[in-house]
Amino acid sequence: MHPDAPGHSWYGRGGNGYRFDHTFLTTDRLDLTRCDYVHAPRHHGLSDHAAMAVAAVVAPRQLQP
Repeated sequence: MHPDAPGHSWYGRGGNGYRFDHTFLTTDRLDLTRCDYVHAPRHHGLSDHAAMAVAAVVAPRQLQP
């Protein structure tokens, strides 16, 4: 959702940031409304990756003519 934002989910030993983590939605009836990295697990040493927070809403059903 934020292709030009500088956010990264993982940082290498050299300090370079990468976007390695993804969230996949398995239905076309969901509209993604928010997607952000949550860096607390990484900052607290629980993982070397950031968590991802996503929000989606059920898409309105398209009526067939």
